[in-house]
Amino acid sequence: MNDAKMKNKLPTTKPAPIFEGFGFRLISSRLKSVKSIKTIGNNAIINTKGI
Repeated sequence: MNDAKMKNKLPTTKPAPIFEGFGFRLISSRLKSVKSIKTIGNNAIINTKGI
């Protein structure tokens, strides 16, 4: 749910306040995972990592 919104916000220049709240490091690490496994499907990553 929030993950779907997160994916939409990531490409934007300024991150949502929520991301700043629980740490931008988490987001960047997730971004790497999403990029590396993008072909398999972001849903798999979201389900395994879960925020």
